[in-house]
Parts: sequence; structure tokens; C-alpha cells
Amino acid sequence: MVSRIGGAGNGPQRPAGVDEGPQQPRKTQDATKPAPTTSTESSGASNRTENRAAQSTFEGTAPAKPRPQGPDESAAIQKDPKFKRLDDGLEKEILARMDKLKGNPIAQDNLSDLVKSDGFSQLSLTHQRQMLETLDKAPSNRQLAHGLKDLAGDANFRKLNADTSTHLLGALGSHPNDINAQKNLTALALSPGFGQLNPAHQKQALAALDRAPADAKLLQDVQGLTGSASFRNLNDAVKSTALEQLALHPKNDPARDTLVQLAGSPGFQGLADADKQKLLRYVGGTNVEISTPARQGLDTLMKSDAFKKADAAGQRTQLQQFLTDQPATPGLVDTPAGTFDTKRLPYKLTGPSDVKDFAFRSGKADAIKYEVEVDGKKIPVFMPKTPDKSAGVIHSIDEVAKGLAALPASSRALVKQVVVDGKQNPDDAYWAKTYNDPNFRSYMTAGAEGSITVYPSQTKMTQDYLDGTMIHETGHTLSMQKWGSQDSDKRWDDWKAAAKSDGLVASGYAKASPGEDFAETLLIYQQAKGTPREAEFRAMMPERFKIIDELLAGKR
Repeated sequence: MVSRIGGAGNGPQRPAGVDEGPQQPRKTQDATKPAPTTSTESSGASNRTENRAAQSTFEGTAPAKPRPQGPDESAAIQKDPKFKRLDDGLEKEILARMDKLKGNPIAQDNLSDLVKSDGFSQLSLTHQRQMLETLDKAPSNRQLAHGLKDLAGDANFRKLNADTSTHLLGALGSHPNDINAQKNLTALALSPGFGQLNPAHQKQALAALDRAPADAKLLQDVQGLTGSASFRNLNDAVKSTALEQLALHPKNDPARDTLVQLAGSPGFQGLADADKQKLLRYVGGTNVEISTPARQGLDTLMKSDAFKKADAAGQRTQLQQFLTDQPATPGLVDTPAGTFDTKRLPYKLTGPSDVKDFAFRSGKADAIKYEVEVDGKKIPVFMPKTPDKSAGVIHSIDEVAKGLAALPASSRALVKQVVVDGKQNPDDAYWAKTYNDPNFRSYMTAGAEGSITVYPSQTKMTQDYLDGTMIHETGHTLSMQKWGSQDSDKRWDDWKAAAKSDGLVASGYAKASPGEDFAETLLIYQQAKGTPREAEFRAMMPERFKIIDELLAGKR
């Protein structure tokens, strides 16, 4: 008998259960059609040329040589009629700034030019202070000072809500030495469509542009969206979601193009508000599991002659069908490479020992037994002593151990044993008929008692796929222990109602049954947990994620 310690690492995938009748399996991934692990959308040119399209107050050329300041500049400013009209408290603040800038004639000149300008005196006290605070970020920058002076003189700027102007000036102050960023942010804020948005949407639009403020194409897309009458006619919540999704793609031109086209299409306007929200969240995320392929599928639809030639009602029907059928959703939840590498715990492997006539699912045969210990929990693993090589490729004990070590603690607690069968699942014919898939082949199964069985696969499965499928299978164990039979137990009613309310599915396989929907949703829940993708999936499947939250917290 050998005992060794194994650490985190990479390796392949999944197991099956005890003889209690056919167990719902997760099928082997189609090696000829691997699920995408990275976006295939192009990100556009990485090196942006100078933005010459955005005309703004920052377009002008500042004086090449500032005038020299005398030693008593504060006294000179106090004699200016416009300065005298300023709030007394503000005057003191300006003079304090001037005193602080002694020895820096360029900075003093910039400050003097701004506070003595016609526009500055017409601003509210709040706007005046915001302007001064922005100039404080780079007081010697002539381009920034010149732009702020012209901005103060613009009537459209003076009409902005205080929160919006604060956001704009804060953004300008964050890029004091980037003239293109300053031009773009100002051009957006002064555009006609922007002024017709409510303050919350104005801040969202500025925040979206501020993700890559010097990018001319991003400015074009944000202006295109906010300048569209169709967009402005949308429900406020839908507008917020559209801007939220657009902001997720500052460097992905094709993604933004699809979202802008969708939000402005006549067919989109005809959808119910709830369906507009679902569709935007479905195609608008950055995740590679659902949103990226969905967005690519929608882009193909909207570029088709059938869509482009359809009237508003016809487009609405096509978009509704796309949302209902979700044809671009991958067949299985993909586990992106390395998802669980940082979560994999150390494990201890003990064995092997011989077991005569072990009851594999495929029939009795000699086995070898190992014990995998992870975080204090010992899990027996049974491997075939003489596997049937003609049945396919089986996982090694190290790969199985790594899969167990990658499980979240809540999933690992459900596992009683793992059985690696040397032959194909004898129930495959049943499942092929049930799922109407003549080529169906089990990769892994699990039952309510917590026994996971892994079957041979026709091609080598990756460690990532094994890691993900083990979580999927513990989903079956969890749901069966909590709710019993998906066909007859009313304890499933809440899940079924949540799935109907959410509308979106984690994968094509999730459509097979409520049990598969739970297992695939649990997988996407666990692999996105603690990442930026978690918020995207929660927005797509809010009711089901809430149920999983409660289950794992012991509240159900």
C-alpha cells in the first residue's frame, strides 16, 4: 500500500452512482464541437488614432505663451468686476489657491483666466467649486484650463444637473493630460441627445465612456445610443440596463455594435419591457458561457435579410423567438480553462487495495480501491482493475482526486464515494430515448445517496470538464435529497416556477428536465461565484440563484 500527498494541478473528468435504477447522467462533451472558452468577437484596433471626430470645447488651441504674472496677482484679480460678483466665500477660496500657487506663474494665469471669464460668473456656486477642484488636479495644464473656461461659457453645460456636472468634471480631472479623453467626455456631455436624458442616465453614459475615454469609436457608440429617439423612448429601467451592458465592453467594438443596433431596432421597441430586460442581459454580458455565443447569434440574426426586411412586428416576432428558443446557447455549460485551479485544495491519496467482484454499474468485476482525503473528508474511489479499452478512455486516480479537491465544500460534503466504471453505462439506451438523442453517451451520473460514477469517454476529457461535471452531478444529489422526484414531488414547484420566471437557461442540456436545469445552473453558479461574471448570471437567473443561495445557507 502506498500513501502520497498530492497538490493542486490539472487533469481530466467524471463518475456514476449506486444501482437504484437509471440515474440522470451528464453526457460526454462532443469533442468535435467543443464549447467556447474565449470570446471569438474581435476587439477592434488596439491602438486608437487621435479622435478628430469629437468636436468640443477642448478642440481649441491654448495660448502658446502665458502672460507673466506680477508679484501682486491676488490684488489684481480682486479689482476685476467679474471676480467681485462672486460669492464672498468663493473669493477667499480663490485667493487662497492663488497664494498657494506663488512661484508658478502658469498655474496662476490658468486660475485667473478661468475665474475672470464670462461663463464662470454665470455658473452656480456648486459648479464653480467643481470647476476649481478639477483645475486643482493639474493647475499648470493650459489645455485643461482652456477647456474648462470654454465649458463654463457653454449654455448646455450650465443646464446640467449638479450630480451630472460633478461626474463630468470628476472625469475630466481624472484625465488632465489626455486631450482626447477631455474632448470626448465634453463632446458627449454637450450633445443634444445627452441633454434629454435624466441625470441618472447621463451619469451612466459618462461612466460608460470613461471606461476608455480617448476611444473615438466608444464615443460614437455612446453618442449613437443616447442620441437615438428610439432609445430615449424606452422605459427608464430598460435604458439603464442598455447603458449598463454597453459599459461592459469598452474595448469590444462588435459587442457594442450589436447592443446599439438591438436597442434602436423597431422590433425591440415592440417587446414587453420584461423581455427587453431579459434580452439585453442575455446578450450583453462579458461571460463566455452564455452571453458571448448568444450575442454572436443575435448579431447573425439582425444581419440576416429576413430581419432587415421585416417590419417592426416581424422583427419583434423574430426577437421573441430568439429569446424563447435561445438557439445560440451552448449545449453544455462550459467550464473555462483554469476555473478551479486556484480553488483546488491539497489532497492526500492512499492505496491501492484490491476489491474482488465489486458491483460496478456495468456489472461485477475486480476493482482497486483508493482513498482521497480533502480538508479532513475521506472519500473512497473505486477503479476497474482491468478496464475495457474498447469502451473508451477512463480517468486516472490523480485526475479524479484533483476533481474532488476542486469541489466547493458544500458539494464535496454530498459525495460518499466515486466509482470509475470500465465499461459504458448500460442505461445509455434508456437516456438516448428519453432525451431523443440516439448518440447519447453517459459521462457521469449520481444518485441521491451521493455516489458518483464516471464512465469511459470516446475521447480524452479535460480536467476542467471533469471539475465542472462533478459539481453538476452533486447538483443531482442535492436536489434529490431536498426535493425528491422531479416528476411527482411538489417540493420541485418553487424551482420550476423560478425557472419559468427567469426564462433563460444555463445550457441546451438544461432544457432536458428540471433536474438537469438545476444541475447546470448550480454549475454556472459555483464557477462564477466571486468573479465579475457572478453579477451577470444573477441578473439572468435571479430567482434560481436566490433558491441556490438559500439551499447552500441551510434555509431550505
